[in-house]
Amino acid sequence: MPIVDLEKPLHHTTPSPNHDATRPTSDPRPTLEKTTTVREIYHQVHRFSKNKFKFSHFQSTMVREVVSSMTGEILSSITGEIVSRLFSSTTELIGDAWSCEDELRGLRESLNMIRAVLNDAERRQVRDESLKLWLQKLEDVAYEVDDVLDEFAYENLRQKIEVGNQRQRKVRDVCSTSNPGLFSLSMANKIKAIHESLVKVDDLANKYGFAKLLLVESVDTNNEMIPNRETNSFLNHSDVIGRQNDVSKIVNLLTIATKHQLSVLPIVGMAVSKSETLFLNEDFGGDISRVRYLSIESNGKVVPRIPSSKDDVRRLRTFVSKYVMHHSTLLNFHCLRVLKLYGMYIKELPNSIGSLIHLRFLSISVLSIEALPKSITKLYNLQTLRIEGCGNVIEHLGDLKQLINLRHIYFPCGFNQTLKDVGQLTCLQTLLFFIVGQDAGYRIEELGCLNQLRGKLDLWNLEHVRDKEEARRANLGEKAKIYKLGFYWMRWGSEGDGNHENDEQVLEGLEPHRYLKSLTVDGFGGKKFPSWMLTSLDAWDGILLFGNLIEIVLRGCRKCEVLPTLGLLPYLRVLTIEGMDDVRRIGTEFYSNYNNGSNGNMLFPALRKLHLIRMTNLVEWTDVMEEPATTTGLMVFRCLEELTIQGCSQLTSAPCHFSSLKKLDIGDMCSTTFENIISKLTTLKSLEIWKISELICLPEKLLQNNTSLLSLMISECADLESIVPHEDVWGFCSSLRSLQIEDCWKLQIQGVPSHLQRLEISGCVNILPTGLQSCTSLTQLKIWSCDNLISIPELRGLHSLIELEIWDCPKLTRLPEGLESLTLLKSLEIGKFYEELDDFPSLVSIEHLHASLQHLQLKGWPKLKSIPDNIQGLTALKILYISGFDGMETLPEWLGNLSSLQTLGIYHCNNLMYLPTAQAMRRLTKLETLDIYFERVGTYWMQGPYFSA
Repeated sequence: MPIVDLEKPLHHTTPSPNHDATRPTSDPRPTLEKTTTVREIYHQVHRFSKNKFKFSHFQSTMVREVVSSMTGEILSSITGEIVSRLFSSTTELIGDAWSCEDELRGLRESLNMIRAVLNDAERRQVRDESLKLWLQKLEDVAYEVDDVLDEFAYENLRQKIEVGNQRQRKVRDVCSTSNPGLFSLSMANKIKAIHESLVKVDDLANKYGFAKLLLVESVDTNNEMIPNRETNSFLNHSDVIGRQNDVSKIVNLLTIATKHQLSVLPIVGMAVSKSETLFLNEDFGGDISRVRYLSIESNGKVVPRIPSSKDDVRRLRTFVSKYVMHHSTLLNFHCLRVLKLYGMYIKELPNSIGSLIHLRFLSISVLSIEALPKSITKLYNLQTLRIEGCGNVIEHLGDLKQLINLRHIYFPCGFNQTLKDVGQLTCLQTLLFFIVGQDAGYRIEELGCLNQLRGKLDLWNLEHVRDKEEARRANLGEKAKIYKLGFYWMRWGSEGDGNHENDEQVLEGLEPHRYLKSLTVDGFGGKKFPSWMLTSLDAWDGILLFGNLIEIVLRGCRKCEVLPTLGLLPYLRVLTIEGMDDVRRIGTEFYSNYNNGSNGNMLFPALRKLHLIRMTNLVEWTDVMEEPATTTGLMVFRCLEELTIQGCSQLTSAPCHFSSLKKLDIGDMCSTTFENIISKLTTLKSLEIWKISELICLPEKLLQNNTSLLSLMISECADLESIVPHEDVWGFCSSLRSLQIEDCWKLQIQGVPSHLQRLEISGCVNILPTGLQSCTSLTQLKIWSCDNLISIPELRGLHSLIELEIWDCPKLTRLPEGLESLTLLKSLEIGKFYEELDDFPSLVSIEHLHASLQHLQLKGWPKLKSIPDNIQGLTALKILYISGFDGMETLPEWLGNLSSLQTLGIYHCNNLMYLPTAQAMRRLTKLETLDIYFERVGTYWMQGPYFSA
């Protein structure tokens, strides 16, 4: 079976609910002969339209698809899935009601026969304007048919859910229980109106001779055919109406909501034209009757107004709203298939959402709401429900089991929503997590029938599973489309140790399918892992069980003493082992349980990343390459590029053979172990060292052997006195571009490489290293928390500098010289200097940065009564943070001059009483976020413009 790379996006095909997996790939059904012409198609449309009051499901489908296929702007693809869906959803409802079952069968055969010609016709471009208008009218009828058929489908679902699934009922019974004939009468009237509309369209065709025009167009465009195009939800970037700079924004809004394509295929598929996509942030009084995609964004002052009668929005299928909620007009958007609402300004959601019976996709991302409308559970056609960023919601959504068409549920893991009776959602394909409960409807057995689940699934609160048999009822072994699986036990306080025997039995019963690609086990309380996690060969075919695993995470399994054998997994790329307190030794069993290197003399043949974290009692990590019984030619970790060893303070021995290692993050161990691990490294590009005890200097060979080193970070090495003992510290580091030194109090830095691009020094030196002025390639310079630093050399030569931070240096009394020459500087963070200063050091030198500086953070101290006046000319400034000016009572009026300001944050200015006047604040027309924090009252946070005229 082909292996899918976990780090690459996985593309899932969403089948029709009636998809027959047993059907052969080659369609044996008859196809149309090549001699069939567009004229014949027209005559079939003409003949069908004359069939009084028997305008059936497939007649409307055929007409609709002719329309969609034959106009230059309205092109679609006829697929078997569309045919199957339409036929199955309405044969029962319409066929029985109007006694046209035989005709439906005949129409189905006819539709199959003309499919090939329709596919051919969609490649032809219609140029005649009158013909385009006629096709447009025919298309209008197709929209009406689409909505009527959808209403039938909804009522059928409502009947099954609210009254009971009684398939023998006819459509005349599928209606309001208080008035059995009401629904049938309403639908009959609508179908009659559709028929009359089609007759009018047919009369126009006869009057103006469109049959001949169709034939002429077919002949004339024979050499101008356009290729087949797949109908999809992506937009034509050049045709979006609205702000041209925001074309990509609306495309993202309409397409990134889910990684899966909607299961419902577009019945009226078409390319998006200029009149069909509208992106607004202001009033619009034009004609929107043909708009299909509408996005509205409020500027916080005015809610854009649009025509919103039912006639105005009869074609609207997708509505995206940011910061605004149209309570009154949402009812008129009755044909919506996609609704996406997000933004802080939406305080509540109307219950009228439940009346949007055609909805397939609903996305809500609103931080301010406290409750979701209960009416959402009436959206029986809904297939995708996405709720995120709604942390204030305290009421459960309700009975989601009624949404039997749901394919995809996207809830954040922290969302206060425990799904009950999820097992009844048998169409479900996406369920990111399931929280196991002890009561009926919340138990793990709810997952048993959900064999269409795919992608990622995390199971939480597994401590509530009683035994192995109950775990088996989840039926994970049959869910072959799940590629990423997580098991989580949550225990706190006295429950932390749990029942290790029960945990072992439960995990044994949760055995997944063998083609799993990612596995996480977190909080497991057992002493040993289940048998299915132990690397073994299938007795039947000799294939490694779970040999497709690409990623494994073992975290918080505190009682486990031995790691499973993982070295033979041929595709394992990422391995994380964290918080396993009882593991004292990683021995040869970790690599292989057969003769060393039996798998082609390679162990961990594909492993790229290995993380050992918080293994507090780990003493020995066996280097299998150094074992006496090791087979000649054995290769271990040959592809390992990233190694992390953190929090393993007891470790005394570890491997040193990492021939391809590029990144090493190592800390919290003694220098002897550290020096052994790095002794044979030659390919490093990034090295992070922290808390290495008794380390006086780095081994000289470390820098000599790794000449491609790009980044070096050293932190909290209390005994470190120098980088290396050699006088020419940086002679071997011609590739080094980033250097970070943090909290190494004894360290004396002997100069810096002139080719550095990033330098960060904190919590250490009294004097900055020499040669700083020669670092002409430096783009980032950060100096902070240096308690004894008195001065900083001038920075005049650092012409490439983009980001500068100098703060929390309590003996510093002035800024460095030469700031005016930093013409590329975009970000500046300064302050928290000598607290006896009555004024902030002069910022005259940054006045010249008015065109470049975009981000400024000023950190004050208690004696300061005002912020520096020099910044009022920084008209390019977009972000301003002010903190620690305790003596300041009023913000200056000139703050309103910062015309580009988008974000203003004020923190710990505890005596501040007044903002600038409203007149000054109104001049900040681009301000989007105002964030104020006072210790006495907490946080005041808003988003959007706040000062209306």
